[in-house]
Amino acid sequence: MQLSSSLRRNHISPWLVGRTIIASLVLMAGAGNAQDRGQGAVGSQPSIASAKSVHAEQETHWQVVETANFTVYCVGEPGAAVNLADHCESLRARLQHKWFGDSFSATAWRPRCLVVLHPTRTSYLQAVGPAGTQTSGTSHIEARDSAITYRRIDLCGFRVGQETAALPHELTHVVFADRFRDRPVPPWANEGAAVLADPAEKQQLHLRDLREALAEKTTFTVGQLVELDRCPDGPQCGTFYGQSLSLVECLVRRGGPRTFVAFLDRSALVGNDRALEETYGTHGVRELDHVWREHASAPATEFVAEHTPRPASSAESAAD
Repeated sequence: MQLSSSLRRNHISPWLVGRTIIASLVLMAGAGNAQDRGQGAVGSQPSIASAKSVHAEQETHWQVVETANFTVYCVGEPGAAVNLADHCESLRARLQHKWFGDSFSATAWRPRCLVVLHPTRTSYLQAVGPAGTQTSGTSHIEARDSAITYRRIDLCGFRVGQETAALPHELTHVVFADRFRDRPVPPWANEGAAVLADPAEKQQLHLRDLREALAEKTTFTVGQLVELDRCPDGPQCGTFYGQSLSLVECLVRRGGPRTFVAFLDRSALVGNDRALEETYGTHGVRELDHVWREHASAPATEFVAEHTPRPASSAESAAD
């Protein structure tokens, strides 16, 4: 992403919490080229130039705040970008501690993760492309030679009270990509862990899809699910998300988040069957399929909500 050379970055001395307000930018709304607009949540690199006002003749006044690990763009009341940036830092730390503990030495992200909170649905879709029509958040990550070269999260912030509801989900993807930078995270594990960070009501929608698939006997076997290299298209997409959430929940319930990560590490080296034996004492994916189906058919519990990182309160934001 490149900003116009006419936009001078006016650095202000960092605050005690390590924040730097870069500038209050005015990005002129314009058509832009195809590269600037971005053509998808995954695969094309969107540009901040595409995060523009819904009114083609108006200017969009972006607040821009830089912290140790994030550069945040948003439109709103004074201080909105500061609050969002603080929330991003706090949430990053909680997610890393939850999944990886103190054994994971998280260095500062370079490049920083770009977070854009779009003021309108039009602005959001111009940035992420038509693939984001049914979404309220997307993440875009690029890596080269086991190093992350680009991190970005786009959030659709036009719903009052729900502006950053998708942030924990998308930031989970970015945190996992940082931890597993030498190899891709299996899609079921990546999406299951991310949905585990979603609000409870969204999780219940995914689990509703799963219950319907269970009733219709159209679920994947666990062996099939863990071998998928992408989310399937069509009706099975809903089953994939619901079943991925349920399987990750099942494994985390049995051993905790860090044992789940240890399983992913081992499975990349020795395969799923042996990794399950070593980390969970389960005799391969066939036995796990039986274990998971018992779990999925059990009455719903509060487990999911208990393991969802809670949003930072205004008091925490002020204290960070």
